Amino acid sequence: ANDADSPFERAVAWYAGKFIPYFSARSFVYSRQCEFEADADAAYAVGGELFAEALTGIATFGEMWDERMPKIMAKWQLLNSEPPSDFYDKFSDSIKTGSSYDMKVWLEKVLQASSSWLDTHPSLIERLNSLEQKPILARTTASAGEALFGKSWTQVLSEFNEKWLKEVQPYWFAEHLRLK
Repeated sequence: ANDADSPFERAVAWYAGKFIPYFSARSFVYSRQCEFEADADAAYAVGGELFAEALTGIATFGEMWDERMPKIMAKWQLLNSEPPSDFYDKFSDSIKTGSSYDMKVWLEKVLQASSSWLDTHPSLIERLNSLEQKPILARTTASAGEALFGKSWTQVLSEFNEKWLKEVQPYWFAEHLRLK
């Protein structure tokens, strides 16, 4: 505590130090249970197999993003002094062209992952088990964005690409030079 803190501020800090860890632990368990309930509701709404396919895809593509995209980005940065303006299109293409072997490796990795106390989401295997479903890894052929947004999808995708470009533009060239 700082000497300038008032007695009230020190009392609040003491109380928070005692209460917050207890509250966090109690609310975490409740939040984790809410995740299972939300999964059950979603499975009821769209069907267990379709929801299992969605969960599996999200987890597997997330792993792909974490494992493959840094290498792809480094290659782009090595070859190009400017970032691509169609980043999300390129990511989508890399998913479509990914090998079945890689997809299976990433799926196995996410199926072996355990839940974390840092995230209220249960692990994929726990989520699937609670729904009594098996992992379903479907190959992506159509764009869900296009199906959902129709003709507006191009504009939505363009906005995300522009936002990404704005975020990476300041450091892209320096990374390009470093990799060269």
